[in-house]
Amino acid sequence: MSVEAPIRTPLGRWTCRYYWTDETRRRRSGTAEGGTAAAATREATKLREAARVRVARIKAGIEAPPKPAAPTVAECVAEHHAVLWPSTQNAHHRAAQIQRYAKYAHGIIGATPVDLVSRADVRRVLSEVLAAGMTPATANRVLAALSVIFKFAVDAGLRVDNPCRGQQLRETGERTEMLELEEVAKIIELAPDHWRAFFATAFYTGARPSSLRSLLVQDVDLLLGTIRFRRWKAKGAGRTVPMSPELKPHLRDHLRSRRGDGLDAFVWAQADGRAISESGYRKAWLSTVRAAGIERPVLFADLRASFATHLLGTGVSPDVARRALGHASLATTQRYVRRSETRGASQERAAFNSLSLEGTRAHSVHKLPQSGATEGNSEDKNEKAPRPKPEGFP
Repeated sequence: MSVEAPIRTPLGRWTCRYYWTDETRRRRSGTAEGGTAAAATREATKLREAARVRVARIKAGIEAPPKPAAPTVAECVAEHHAVLWPSTQNAHHRAAQIQRYAKYAHGIIGATPVDLVSRADVRRVLSEVLAAGMTPATANRVLAALSVIFKFAVDAGLRVDNPCRGQQLRETGERTEMLELEEVAKIIELAPDHWRAFFATAFYTGARPSSLRSLLVQDVDLLLGTIRFRRWKAKGAGRTVPMSPELKPHLRDHLRSRRGDGLDAFVWAQADGRAISESGYRKAWLSTVRAAGIERPVLFADLRASFATHLLGTGVSPDVARRALGHASLATTQRYVRRSETRGASQERAAFNSLSLEGTRAHSVHKLPQSGATEGNSEDKNEKAPRPKPEGFP
């Protein structure tokens, strides 16, 4: 079969594979895509005919033969491993990117020459990630690992474009889990001594992990009750936030063990004095969440989302919440406003559903006179005395 039947991908596109025989009598294949099944079939037929014409021109000597085949994606990764992921890169990020490529992409495009990988092949990888139950954020991380490989191929002259460019999936931001105040209090209570203040500061300030990791001892002012974050975002200036009265005891107890290292020391540091690693607080967070009995998947970043939702639930205006969270746009804060409104509506519904009138119905029903009782019987306690008629009435 020269052109196969089109197949619909989980992303809503249609792909169609076609075959032809090259000038060396080797059977080759390619993939075409389209918005509909008919469009994908037409595109595959068109590309197949173009390939056959090119083979005929090469055999007739009109067109130069193609260059030697480029290495496959797997060969490119194995040969240029040290260049793709140098040792100067963060060890955790390097290992994570290699693992994502090996888990999701190697089985799909590993045997394909690096110059023949198309945008449709990249979409197939993303489709497999989503089909495995992963979030769009995870698919974008896999895409970033692939982009490193194809960027190297472009720089080495193996291909002319990066098929990963413009393929990012839209992240809805609805994955965050809501932590109730009782759950946050239990997590802080069960956290290890070195991490208790770290978790409490993340919730009561809404700061990101990067801001907490770069915090110095001199930036925490217990007398004025303020915390100065030198790095509030990945890019941009820092800011000063007020310290909650419930947070102050946790920071005071933690800083007693850190002031001996000097004011320039990190508030949370490793044994050698460097800032804590990302894997360090994540392991402590996962173990503490399990100890608290929380079975649903809760990430450390959910502390910031829970802080924003609870803050808006207290009745503050969205603009005040925007300044507290450090958002540049009010549209970003509106996501938490909708979550807070939805949460408030569900709490009201639960409160109304919990109302029961079963215990009050017996008191609201009038008792009937007992059998055998006559009107005017003074011994019947349920019979009320007749009201006196106003003067002038018959």
